[in-house]
Amino acid sequence: MITSCIETLIDALDHSAECHPNSKVYFSGLRTGSQTIPLADIATISKRYACGLQRLGLQKGDLIGLHLSTRPEFIYSLIGMIRAGGVPVPLPTYSGGQSSVGLGERLAHIVHHSGVRYIISEQRLGNWAEEDPKPERCTPQWLSPEEIEVEGDGASLREWGSSDLCLVQYTSGSTASPKGVALTHQNVWAGLKTIIQEIKLTPADVWCSWLPLYHDMGLIGMLCNLACGASLHLSRPRSFVGNPAVWLKEFSRCGGTLYAGPSFSFAHMLRHISDQQLAELDLSGWRLAFNGSESIDPLVLEQFIQRFSQAGFRASAMFPVYGMAEATLAISFPPLESTPVIQWVDAQVLAEVGRAVEVARSNPQARGVVSVGRAVSEHTVRITNAVGAELPETWIGEVQVQGPAVMTGYYADLKQSAAVLRNGWLSTGDLGYISQGLLFITGRAKELIIVNGRKFYPQDVEPLVGRMDGVYRSRCVAFTFSDTNGPAPQMIVAVETSLDSKSQRIALVSKLRSLVSNHLGLFTICVCLLKPGAIPLTSSGKQQRLLLRQQLQQGKLLDKLWPETEASTTTQLASQAS
Repeated sequence: MITSCIETLIDALDHSAECHPNSKVYFSGLRTGSQTIPLADIATISKRYACGLQRLGLQKGDLIGLHLSTRPEFIYSLIGMIRAGGVPVPLPTYSGGQSSVGLGERLAHIVHHSGVRYIISEQRLGNWAEEDPKPERCTPQWLSPEEIEVEGDGASLREWGSSDLCLVQYTSGSTASPKGVALTHQNVWAGLKTIIQEIKLTPADVWCSWLPLYHDMGLIGMLCNLACGASLHLSRPRSFVGNPAVWLKEFSRCGGTLYAGPSFSFAHMLRHISDQQLAELDLSGWRLAFNGSESIDPLVLEQFIQRFSQAGFRASAMFPVYGMAEATLAISFPPLESTPVIQWVDAQVLAEVGRAVEVARSNPQARGVVSVGRAVSEHTVRITNAVGAELPETWIGEVQVQGPAVMTGYYADLKQSAAVLRNGWLSTGDLGYISQGLLFITGRAKELIIVNGRKFYPQDVEPLVGRMDGVYRSRCVAFTFSDTNGPAPQMIVAVETSLDSKSQRIALVSKLRSLVSNHLGLFTICVCLLKPGAIPLTSSGKQQRLLLRQQLQQGKLLDKLWPETEASTTTQLASQAS
């Protein structure tokens, strides 16, 4: 319950610890086994961390890198930093989905860009933090959690204003280099309070998550539950990706009510949970399944509802949402207890004319678009054209949002901040439309594919190809190159496959070309066959289309190409690289 006396995250956490001291955070998959921490202990130990940080010389406003996996020390450190007046900068850790090289590059970028004074880490990771292109900055000091915690809770809670910096959350970098989202104490509390009130979160809820805690959906979701005294069951990404049946069995056993994950996670459960395993589950208590962070596949959504209803999952529990780090996560939610809304629209008109025209589902040009509801309380969403004018319903434009949880800007980046914040409105970079008051997201502006004057969304291709036999874990991305001096633009369809047989891979290329050509009426298509694991992923499992394109252009993935990759594709790649 949110009371009027609560105005900050720390107020809420201390109130929860006092009112619900026995609510627990359960950690699984630790090296020492499982561990359960009561909220009262989290409050006490985080004060010890704050005291230790102050004794080490932490000053108000200092940025601190937080490089810890999903374990109790992450929460102690995060809350301790804020108590002591510091500003946490969550850093990505290896979760099994990214390449170690890509992770190292991202870590180096964040550390160097933010100029963190300290890094709290389980272990020191090489010398990338010292390789700073701006040598005038001090090398960050590495600290282990054991070095921070001190006996007693004598830390003096630093006073801060609502406009003071509370958190710098770096974006996943799915369409560009990671940017530091600067969130004030007002932004953070407004974002948490909005989510808590919108979903009627209570101490009776049980949040189960495998999302990394440095990821915005994992971090803000965890803080919301701590702030209202709900129980948490936290595990590492590998536990879900490696065995979703075991993970969901634990969700069922512990009485989980809340889950959040990208669309791929629902597809992953569909593929890897057998009928026998499903029969052993009781999902009747599953209250909300947040489905966001990436484009929502309407067929996966429908199939999940239909199949998992056998275990008691309700259609109204499926909760398609829209949000981003720049808005402290939540932008739009559907009404509670409503069933998902899917509009089937003409894909060609959607892409080329920029308008959503409903057609019969059986129409060959039909594309399903899932509603993500309405703007959350105290926030406003609008759709604008290229010059910033608001568009009427059903017309496609950029999604913009305004409200108290919207960031003040990107950390140490006035140019990027000015590009996305205008008169209090945040330009999201996402394309969408409003129909009957509901928001529908159609794609990212940067990822729109233009071939021979025709426009396509990657979503016109990827779900279709991802369901083909022979495509590894449905991993497929579509894009084009835009070098006007090179060959004429073609749509590149890159898929991962584990097929060992050359003849099978040749057949996959042929079937893929035929499928896409017939579906889109487009014959300038090149197929790029990749080995499993080649497509880069964000921390939440989103496929990074533009990063893959960049890596291919730079010739970084030549060892991950199957020889059956079409010659015209490799020719174009070579031309772009040169």
